[in-house]
Amino acid sequence: MKMKMNVAHWFLNDMVKVSFDLQKSLHKNSANNASDVHTLNTNIWHQAIIRNPTAPVYNADGSYNENLGASYYYNPVEMLHEMKGNDRYEQTRLTGNIAFEPIDGWTTNLMLSTVRSNDHTTTYYTRDYYSSAISSYKGQASQNLGTSQSDNLELTSTYKHQWGDHRFEVLAGYSYQYNEYDGFYAYNRDFPTEFFKANNLGSGLAIREGEASMSSYKNDNKLIGFFGRVSYGYANKYNVLLSMRHEGSSKFGADHKWGNFPSASLGWTISNEDFMSGFDWLNNLKLRAGFGVTGVIPGSSYISLTRYNYGGSYYYDHGKWVPGLEVASNPNPDLGWEKSTEYNIGLDFSVLDDRLGGSIDVYRKTTSDMLYDFRVPTPPNLYGSTMANVGKMRNQGIEISINAVPVRMKDFEWSTVLTASHNSNKLVSLSNDLYKSENYYDLGYLDEPITGPTHRMEVGQPVDRFYMLHTVGVTENGLWLVHNRETGEDLEYDRSKMSLSADNPYYDYVGHGLPNWYLGWNNSLRYKNWDLNMQFTSQLGFQIFNESRAYYEVPIQTFNQLKSVQKAPYGDGNKLSKSQRLEIVSAHLEDGDFLKLTNVTLGYTFNFKSNFFKNLRAYISADNLFTITGYTGVDPELANYEFGYFGNDYRDKYPSIRSFTLGVTVNF
Repeated sequence: MKMKMNVAHWFLNDMVKVSFDLQKSLHKNSANNASDVHTLNTNIWHQAIIRNPTAPVYNADGSYNENLGASYYYNPVEMLHEMKGNDRYEQTRLTGNIAFEPIDGWTTNLMLSTVRSNDHTTTYYTRDYYSSAISSYKGQASQNLGTSQSDNLELTSTYKHQWGDHRFEVLAGYSYQYNEYDGFYAYNRDFPTEFFKANNLGSGLAIREGEASMSSYKNDNKLIGFFGRVSYGYANKYNVLLSMRHEGSSKFGADHKWGNFPSASLGWTISNEDFMSGFDWLNNLKLRAGFGVTGVIPGSSYISLTRYNYGGSYYYDHGKWVPGLEVASNPNPDLGWEKSTEYNIGLDFSVLDDRLGGSIDVYRKTTSDMLYDFRVPTPPNLYGSTMANVGKMRNQGIEISINAVPVRMKDFEWSTVLTASHNSNKLVSLSNDLYKSENYYDLGYLDEPITGPTHRMEVGQPVDRFYMLHTVGVTENGLWLVHNRETGEDLEYDRSKMSLSADNPYYDYVGHGLPNWYLGWNNSLRYKNWDLNMQFTSQLGFQIFNESRAYYEVPIQTFNQLKSVQKAPYGDGNKLSKSQRLEIVSAHLEDGDFLKLTNVTLGYTFNFKSNFFKNLRAYISADNLFTITGYTGVDPELANYEFGYFGNDYRDKYPSIRSFTLGVTVNF
C-alpha cells in the first residue's frame, strides 16, 4: 500500500514558494503465503529444489514424510505449513521546502526532510517443524524489530545572470545528514500451547532454563558537507563548470574525517562556430572533457575505534559467573575516505535534421585508498582484521550511444537507439606503507557441502577472474582430469595433490565473470494510432560459474540431481563416478553470452471528441519474452554482480518471471 500527498503555495508576489511532500508505504509478507515465504525463510526454496521428486509428502498416518537424520535434507511442504510468521515494513517520508527569490536570478532554498522506517518480523516454528522435532522442542518463536531514521537539511543559495553572450551561475550550499538505527530481537521455545504463536514469548520454558536469547543494538552516524559550484558559458559555444565539496563523516578516524572532492568539466559546441556555418547537414557537434573526485563511506559506524563485545563468562568471586569482554575490532585513527578520480572525454553529434545522432565517451577512473577489511597478525593486534585504506584499482572504458530515425513518413515512423559499453579493470595494489599483505585474496566461497573459493583477486590482474581447478576431461575411472599449468601435463584427480594453496599448479585463471560488452537496442514504431516498442539487451564476452551443476551434476550427491548428471561432461563417453567428490572445477564454467527481449509493448490510441478527456490509449505489454543463449542455467543475466562473486550463478536462484500486462491510459 502506498500513499502520496503534495502541497505547494506561492505568496508575496511569488517571492516565496513553500512545498510539502508526504509519502507513506506499507508492505506485509506472510509465511502462510507461498509467494511471500522466501522473504522469511529462503531455505524452503532450496529444499524444494533438492527434494527427491518421487518422495511422498505425507506418511500413511498423515504425518510428514521426513528423515530427520539426514543433514540439510528436509520436507519443504512441512516447512511451508509449520512455519507461521509475518513481516511488516513501514516507511514514512516527509519533505518540506522553502524557496526565497528576493530579486530575479537570486534564489535561496532550504530543504528539510526525514525518513522513518520500521521492520517488524514475527516467526513461529511449530512442534512439527523439522528443527523443533529434531531437538524435541514444543515450538520456537522469535520477534525481530528494526527501526531507522534519516534527518536531512540542505541550504543552497544560487545566483544566475546573463548579459549579452555571457551566462554566469554560482551556487553555495551546506548539507547535514543524521542517521540512526536500532533494533531488538528475542527468542524463546517450549511453549505450553501453540495458540499464541510468537505473541507470548514470556510463556516459553527456555527463559527459565537460561536458554532463551535476547539482543539489541543502536548506532548512528553523521555526514556534513560544504559545497560550491561556478558555471560560465559564452555564446552557446564554450562552457565551463567548476565545483568543490568539503565533506566530513563521523565514521572515519579522528584526523581523517574530512575530504575534498573537486570536479571540472569543459564543453565546446563546435557546430555553433562561424566557420561551421556552411555545414547545413550538421545540427550539433560538441566536444566535452571532465575531471572529478568522488568519495566512498564505509557501511558501519565506529569501525575506526576499538570495540568490545560481551563474550563468554568467567568464574569469579566465590562461585559467580561474570560476562567477559572481547575485542570486536582494532582501532584505526588513520581510517579515511576511499577516493575515485575520473577523467573523461566525450563527443556529441547530430546530423540530417536530427535523424542521426549519438555520443561517444571514453573514461579512466583510478580508485585509491580502498576501504578493505585487512587481515592483520594477532598479536600484536587484538583482533584478526582491521578496516583500512590499503588498495588501488583502475577502470577504463568506452560508452557509445547511437540514435536514429531511419523512417519518417506521414503515417509511419521508426526510431531506434543502440547503446554499447565496455570496461576493463585492474587491481594495482593491495598494500600500503603500514599494511603489507600477499599480492592476492581468494574470494567467492560457496555454501555447504562445497568449500573453497571461485575467484582470486591478484595485483596486476582484473578483479573478476575465476580461479579454480583447471579440468580438461574425465578419466576412465570417472575422476576429473586436471591440467598442470607449469608442466603442461594432465593428472587424474588426487585430493592430496589438489588442495588450494598459494602456488598449486593445478589451479589456474580460467575465465572472467564480468561481461566484456553491455549492449542495448530500443525500437519505437508508430503507424497511425498504433505504437510498438521493443527493448533488447545483450551481454557478451564473459563466463558464468553454474553453481547448480557443481552441486547437482556429480553423482555422489544423495539429493535431487540435474538430468545432465547422466551425460559425459566432455562428450567423450566418460562419466563421473561416485568416487569423485564435489569440487569447484572449470568444467562448470559456461559462456554467458545472451540476447534478451526484455520488453514488448503494443498500444492503440483512441481519439475522442470529449470535454472530459483528450484521448485513451489501450496497451498490452510483455516482459522477459525470450532469451537466446547457450547457457544451460536458469538465466544468464545475473541480477547482482557482488564483489568477489562476479559471474557466480547462485545454485538456488528463483526462476526468472515472464509477465504480461493489459492497461489503459487516459489523458484528461
